[in-house]
Amino acid sequence: ANATDFGELTTARSYCGNALSDGTKGVWIAGNIGGGAPNYGYNETIDYLNIASLGDAEDFGDMPRVCVETCGANNATRGCVFGGNYVGGTWKSAFIDYFTFASLGNATDFGDLLVANAIGGSHVSSGSRGVIGGGDTTNVLQYFAFATTGNTTDFGDLVGNHYYPSAVSNGTRGVWIAGQADNSSAPMDYLTISSLGNASDFGDYVANTNGGGTCMSD
Repeated sequence: ANATDFGELTTARSYCGNALSDGTKGVWIAGNIGGGAPNYGYNETIDYLNIASLGDAEDFGDMPRVCVETCGANNATRGCVFGGNYVGGTWKSAFIDYFTFASLGNATDFGDLLVANAIGGSHVSSGSRGVIGGGDTTNVLQYFAFATTGNTTDFGDLVGNHYYPSAVSNGTRGVWIAGQADNSSAPMDYLTISSLGNASDFGDYVANTNGGGTCMSD
């Protein structure tokens, strides 16, 4: 059936980081609200809503920096936001910030990425580990443990570069889907989240995609 109106974010914006959820709350991070210098429309707002009940989003807190094109990963306790484009820095960053779903408040420093990232890097996660890959024409995979703050560590490599990819997982296996790897193919790569190593070829997407639509799984 068709989608139906749910409500509104606290402010209209584009180039948001991934939406994160603990199964009860849905959380949106930062994005671009439009405008010129000095922040060029970047903002630091974190919004949330209760998935079970229709209605507008409310303020959760703020990111430490105004940002766009971040990515994120979460388990049932923490949401982690990484990479992206931050005003006052380079166009891609190595920041990782985190928040706790159960308590409203500002995000705080978690650590740094092994390789700075922006432009739609995607993630997969289990309950204990998050794996980041793709974005900004890189094939590097890097991972972190949700329970302990700190920097990411090398996981392996994707088969090819995935720029603006999508990724999906069932908590055991993660699959990276298409993105602007090139103009003639729609590759899918997969890995086992619990085992370090390079990703392997999964197959091809039905049609080449550029811009990395969101994926869901059960």
